Amino acid sequence: MRFFFSFCLFFVIAFCFSEFSHCLPGGEQNASANQVKTSGGKFEQSLHEYLTGKLSDYASWNIQEIQPNGKIQSFDGFSVDTLRPLTVNGTFIYVPVTIESKSGKLKSLLTLRMKLRKMALVAIHEIQVNTDLQVSDFVQQEVDATGLRGSLITDYTELTRLKSKMHIKSGSYLTDQMIRRRSLIKHGDPILCYVSNSSVVVSLDCIARDDGNPGEIIHVMSRDKHVYRAKIETEQTARIIE
Repeated sequence: MRFFFSFCLFFVIAFCFSEFSHCLPGGEQNASANQVKTSGGKFEQSLHEYLTGKLSDYASWNIQEIQPNGKIQSFDGFSVDTLRPLTVNGTFIYVPVTIESKSGKLKSLLTLRMKLRKMALVAIHEIQVNTDLQVSDFVQQEVDATGLRGSLITDYTELTRLKSKMHIKSGSYLTDQMIRRRSLIKHGDPILCYVSNSSVVVSLDCIARDDGNPGEIIHVMSRDKHVYRAKIETEQTARIIE
């Protein structure tokens, strides 16, 4: 009898939510024409508001399937549990819920199979390794970000500080795994280096032998052709460490 009741309950809940979807095109909130009417619509409304807040980084999202996670032997109603975290794992999102039964309250999860979309910078042609990125290399588009590895680069203004660290194919979404910061100091740039020993500071005019940024260690060569390792402090200075 318990098995039959649980099966019927699962079927009813899955059917009620199979048509529920929500999209946020252009950052605006638009309710789907097909909305869940459960417990007077209170749960549908709370789920709507919860996901809108949690998925605010996405340009749009759509629930493709929703189902209870775990066994439910009795059911009076359920609500979103905002005290527990939302989990995103690939194409699935796990929403914490509290289920009210005749015997009390039960904490569980709703498993949502989602379609998530974000604005991204998409390469309009191939970009070779170690190339300074330009605004003209990309176009901004809304793309499917479901299960995407890495974080999307979405801001054009960031490009002037970045270069590719791998070959980027035409049509690829730009992510943090594809890029690195441009070097403030490049091979061949003049740089003022110094050595400090107690109260004595000796300065040397050097040439950078590597590319680098503040905080990184590069090789530098002095006028008398000695090569040292130096830690970059600013765009023009470095401290010789050995």
